[in-house]
Amino acid sequence: MKRRHQPFGLSLAIVAVSALGVFHAWPEASGDAEQVPPTTAAPTPTAAIEFEGSSACGAVHYRVVGVPVHRDLPPCACESCRKMSGALELPWVRVKAADFAITSGEPKLVRLEGLAGCAEHGVFAVCPGCGTMTHWLPDNEDMVDIVVGTLDDPSLYREPGADAVTAALRREFDESFRMLADGVARLDDEAWGQGEPTWTEVPARVALHILDTAQFYVADSHEGFAPEPAGLRFWDSPIEDLPDRAETLEHIERVRQLVDDYLVENGDDGLRRGLAGTAPTEQRRVQWMTYALRHQQHHVAQLSAQCKIRGFGAAAWEAEAE
Repeated sequence: MKRRHQPFGLSLAIVAVSALGVFHAWPEASGDAEQVPPTTAAPTPTAAIEFEGSSACGAVHYRVVGVPVHRDLPPCACESCRKMSGALELPWVRVKAADFAITSGEPKLVRLEGLAGCAEHGVFAVCPGCGTMTHWLPDNEDMVDIVVGTLDDPSLYREPGADAVTAALRREFDESFRMLADGVARLDDEAWGQGEPTWTEVPARVALHILDTAQFYVADSHEGFAPEPAGLRFWDSPIEDLPDRAETLEHIERVRQLVDDYLVENGDDGLRRGLAGTAPTEQRRVQWMTYALRHQQHHVAQLSAQCKIRGFGAAAWEAEAE
């Protein structure tokens, strides 16, 4: 691997959200908050896109059609990249080799000897006409690292950490939904609908409440909001009318995707500037979604406790390593 990425944790979500001045007290949004659409500054990480680039003289052109693997790699400051570019550090966009094609010209592949860093693990592609370094090819990976400065539209590159809050929230919501699914899967059908004295002791009702409210937090407004499945009230609908465990597991995945799409579409800019559609007072979306995460984790813990009390074992805190 040329560069490795450090994992985010819940602490990053807390620190990042605190830095935006929205943790703990949930104050009303200040006057500079506004109702804004999701940011469209860059394609979503899951969207296949087409983009091109070239050397300075135009002798070498390339095209990428696919999903970028990384648009926010930390700039490389190894010895060989510094010497090849003449810059203190070099930003890259990483794509799959299968998505990358040279459309005109033929770059010269340069393998440097005696320099530390990327030269030890791959070759540099250089325009024979003007000497522009367009990309780097690792020896043991089917990837291509494109020099950002050669892109026709350099805005494709995102500064590392540009969407750090979004990344942290996505990761923690994903873990919360995973833990919820694990708890649901541990129970049997008899335990699923039993519990007293309140709905918080009935796993089927707790799970439905989690999924109802997750949909509510990302809805556009209170008006007309109706969670799926429609017509059910988690606290008092007949237990036989509530989704069974298999149906709930499918529903978890649908709602997980709904929440993830909402976070990706907004990004840090949309979360910070936009107002939440369903909050009781004017709150920025980042406030509302951080509260939503805390609420969801609380009720996932309730369901996990019921699993443990009934002898099924608590829901797994972390996913098992593959």
